[in-house]
Amino acid sequence: MLTVQIGKNYESMTVINPNDEQNPFYLETDIFSGYILLRIKDFNGQLPQKSQRIPIIDYFNGKNRLLSCQVQCHFSADISLEDLVWRTEWERPINVPYLLSAFWGFIAPLSTVRLNEKTPYVESYAISSANVFQTFVERLHKFQVNIKEDISQILKGGMQYENTVEFRRKLFMSWETRTETIVKAGQTVAFDLYNPYFDVNNWQAKIPGGFTIDLDQVFNGQPFRMALKNRRTNQVYFVFQFSIE
Repeated sequence: MLTVQIGKNYESMTVINPNDEQNPFYLETDIFSGYILLRIKDFNGQLPQKSQRIPIIDYFNGKNRLLSCQVQCHFSADISLEDLVWRTEWERPINVPYLLSAFWGFIAPLSTVRLNEKTPYVESYAISSANVFQTFVERLHKFQVNIKEDISQILKGGMQYENTVEFRRKLFMSWETRTETIVKAGQTVAFDLYNPYFDVNNWQAKIPGGFTIDLDQVFNGQPFRMALKNRRTNQVYFVFQFSIE
């Protein structure tokens, strides 16, 4: 059965109820404060005590999506978009078919893919991998279920921009732009990272062209883990994990 957990690190995680848009997981530490909402289409996994399963939500209606991680947060210190990264990692070697390795690089723009290492990992910029990224002037205290593309509050004054994911990804292909663009301490940002490829309910990866890959064979029985972190300081803001038990 699928188990979904979130925490400040891999040693301190809590089983959560995916798709609960009214009660997203809230985490507050010395370096990070924010909401994390994991959505899984047709979720049929383990639940926390006294929780009711939420397999169906409007978020997935009419959309080619299987999985989503939506974050609304602020950081205790300034961070550049060169340093704000997602890191997917495993403790032991994994068996990665070439097709999956190549495809992973395709779906994660500007990512560093090291799947054949003794401790495999994939690292990608949060600003580039997000499907939606929104910035705010004020510090928000209530979770916004619906967010929209808007990076205006982190851009330099006078910069011309378009509120599209294509424009954002092209703009932040530049190392200089990522390095010079700062999320200020206390400033709220929100982003949604989703895809139609990882079917965690059935522990499969679905590759365009009709290919299906068994993730248990690929991961060698290990969980699927992701961390949002500061690459320069190596500080971890939060982690989430999918595992089959």
